[in-house]
Amino acid sequence: MSRSRRRFLAESAVAAAALVHPGLRSFAADAPKKKVNSPFLEGNFAPVREEFTEENLKVTGTLPKGLEGMFVRNGPNPQFDPISSYHWFDGDGMLHGVRIRDGKASYRNRFIRTEKYTDEKKAGKALYRGILDMPDLKDLAGGKNPYKNPANTALVYHADKLLALYEIAEPYELKLPDLDTVGPTTFGGKVKQPFTAHPKIDPVTGELLFFGYVPNRPLVLFGTLNKKGEWVTTVPVKLEKPAMIHDFVVTPKYALFPAWPQTFDMARMLKGGSPWFFDKAQPTRWVVVPRDGKGQPKTFEAKTAFAFHLLNAWESGDEITVIGCRYPRFPGVLTFGEKEDDKTPNVSVPYQWTLNLKTDKLTETPLHDFAAEFPRHNDTLVGKEVRYGYVGYGEGDFFDGLRKLDLKTGKFTDHTYGAGRFGGEGVFVPKPDAKGEDDGWLLTFVYDKAADKSELLVMDAADMTAKPVARIHLPTRVPYGFHGAWVAGV
Repeated sequence: MSRSRRRFLAESAVAAAALVHPGLRSFAADAPKKKVNSPFLEGNFAPVREEFTEENLKVTGTLPKGLEGMFVRNGPNPQFDPISSYHWFDGDGMLHGVRIRDGKASYRNRFIRTEKYTDEKKAGKALYRGILDMPDLKDLAGGKNPYKNPANTALVYHADKLLALYEIAEPYELKLPDLDTVGPTTFGGKVKQPFTAHPKIDPVTGELLFFGYVPNRPLVLFGTLNKKGEWVTTVPVKLEKPAMIHDFVVTPKYALFPAWPQTFDMARMLKGGSPWFFDKAQPTRWVVVPRDGKGQPKTFEAKTAFAFHLLNAWESGDEITVIGCRYPRFPGVLTFGEKEDDKTPNVSVPYQWTLNLKTDKLTETPLHDFAAEFPRHNDTLVGKEVRYGYVGYGEGDFFDGLRKLDLKTGKFTDHTYGAGRFGGEGVFVPKPDAKGEDDGWLLTFVYDKAADKSELLVMDAADMTAKPVARIHLPTRVPYGFHGAWVAGV
């Protein structure tokens, strides 16, 4: 089913708002079962139910020397047909991994054996409602998360462990290279809070920095694991109002949390509306927290806006620069017939915020006017100034290509996949002997609609217009998914 990129972003935004939504439509447990129709069950959004292991994959081109490791991408993949409404974010987590060693490539895909997956596997059918359904009120009354953790959003490799992540639950540990599930982890029982899908690893200290927001409380819990993966501290950060925060940024001295005016209000739900509400009368509030625990947080006001993903941040004297993909407002219609009254275009564009810690002033400006999402950069420069960012762009079923942004000159170059070919997030892999920021490769899965097949593309990040260095042909279609990671030396 062909769908524009803008519509995809809007529908995904609705689902993201619903991740902790206490009920978006009524649901009768004894309602007659019928086939669930959803665009996220069609085309290349449709699930792949079989798990494959395939060695010695066909490669067009040549796998470069120095590219030794494993590329793994996470994404939703329901093992059974849903019993109620379905959205992309409901699917069981499935890992797709390509291991590259000695100029050869192998592939395997594995379901993440979460509690939800295991329960349904034993029953032989779907058991849990979708995030757009009315949840179990007993769970709500007992203070439990009414929705199960599918661990389907992102991945991070830290302290020799690969973790599968979800917005509002604990991570799941995985084995490499077989991708088998070890189980959920709370880091020795020290981290029982929600764990972000987008943690950051400090390239100097090796620390993993993470957070969790509390939907009905004006609070963010900011945590740190040391380079050994041991819990160090959790710091409560107060907000003006409860806010949905999907991503954050860090610098060597600070962590920055964007409190978008996507607010949570139980009173609205009690009146029959959605508790999630984009309050366009409110500004965005950036909260800057010292990482060393010394000094008080500072809050800066910016224009009302929303962003799912941020590229990076860095310090320069008294200023902090943040780059991300910004929407003018939270996209999409939420629930109960509430409709967006603003008809102006609402797409995410590359954007810059500059916060001056001395003058307490914030300035902001768009960097381009084209739609962009899933920004990535060279992860060895987390918290440091970057010149290059890589974003997905296009108006097709998914991304038509990857676009390389030059933040110094304002120019950009593209790698387009070709007619009827759509890809996902581009993960940057630096060369072992890299001499520059963009001296490396970009890896992403690409789906060919006509052939109904998928490939892993290896592109030269320094020359986006060149043909792929290598195309690794996969034994199965890889459905569109979310975020990936590269693990060197596996």
